[in-house]
Amino acid sequence: GKVVGRPSGGAVIGTYDYQLIDGTSFRLPLQKVATPEGEDLEGKGRTVDIDADLPLGEWARGIDRQLDAAAAALLAQIDAGLTS
Repeated sequence: GKVVGRPSGGAVIGTYDYQLIDGTSFRLPLQKVATPEGEDLEGKGRTVDIDADLPLGEWARGIDRQLDAAAAALLAQIDAGLTS
């Protein structure tokens, strides 16, 4: 399916904090995040098919441009399927 929204920043790797007996700690990578096709997203982020912003505060006022863009894309796909 299509990805709607804004590209992600690419800082997606999961880490775990290990604490040593003396109280110091260090972090190690724990998990990798990839696309369904296996593309590693660390350092690259997820690209989008439909760019749609979500300005700060609009969601609290009931405005969701990303949801609206996704719904419009789905409706366009349905219309294209019904007319062809």
